[in-house]
Amino acid sequence: MNAKPLPRPPKVTVACLFIGLTCAFMLLQFISTLSQWGSIELQEQVAEALDGPVGVDLSVDTVLSWLRVLLNVLAAGAAAGIVLAVYAARGHQASRVLLTVTAALLALVFVSVGLLGLLPAAFAVGCAFYLWSPEARAWYAAKNGRVTAAPAPARPDPFAAPPAGATAESQRTAVAPAAPPVPHQAHPGQPWQHAPAAPTGPRRPQSVLTAAIVMLSSAGVVAGVAGLNALLYVVSPDEYVRLLQDQPLMADSVRELDTTAETLARWMFIGCSILTVVSLLGALAGVLLLTRTKGARVFALVMCAVTFVIGLAAVPMGWPWAAAAALVVWWITRQDARAWLSSR
Repeated sequence: MNAKPLPRPPKVTVACLFIGLTCAFMLLQFISTLSQWGSIELQEQVAEALDGPVGVDLSVDTVLSWLRVLLNVLAAGAAAGIVLAVYAARGHQASRVLLTVTAALLALVFVSVGLLGLLPAAFAVGCAFYLWSPEARAWYAAKNGRVTAAPAPARPDPFAAPPAGATAESQRTAVAPAAPPVPHQAHPGQPWQHAPAAPTGPRRPQSVLTAAIVMLSSAGVVAGVAGLNALLYVVSPDEYVRLLQDQPLMADSVRELDTTAETLARWMFIGCSILTVVSLLGALAGVLLLTRTKGARVFALVMCAVTFVIGLAAVPMGWPWAAAAALVVWWITRQDARAWLSSR
């Protein structure tokens, strides 16, 4: 008979899924950018960057050629990350090492983005640790045929010579079997009964705890950033518009959208308000999962679907949040999570 395949640890699955999906999203973004290469908008952006405060004696064509080579290299790296994630999920040892390096590089890329990239960077670092957790090391060792049988615990020999300084009482205690549970009598006249064991409820699965932590942390970051922007606009709309005008990226967005800074600020306020409400609802879903409230799983699935759609639309900064939402769906639809959440 064939041996039963070893089950993959959930931490390995989570790490491979997150890194693989992130690389897939980045690959799509690189391909989309390369397909629109040479557009007038891109040439204008490069020309404005060259004419900035830091003078660079380079032509637009030279910079565009370098950027094209860089994007092709990054696209090849993202495609390699997808392949490494697949092979690492199958137990390939060298792919696990290279996937760990990929996770570290992704963390550096996310950190360079700014505040919004801190949470995806933390996820990437966590995935690197997941790939080298004790259960992951044991699974990879078993998949690659490097498992050694653990020695059986030594049993005390009752006929061995006692050690120096040992008393007869200590020898009897060492070889004596454990005493059975002491019976008790509930009421006089009733038969003696063993004391009942203390009732214990089902233990919360690790998948539910991880899903709740991811929902709370990701929702907290988005609610903090989006809520702060909405609050600044409510307190002083004119000052908020001036801040937008001072940002080169926002000034480019105003020109590309053919609108005014006031209109863009108003739309950003509406968008940040919506993101704040969605984030607070996502945090509430995470709390309901922890407390095992009735309907918490369905509510969390709905919020994950909303987050996934918004994350895909927010190219490319929202893609890590879309990947996190997909992971949360996978965690709370596992058999142990469904059983625990429906046992209340």
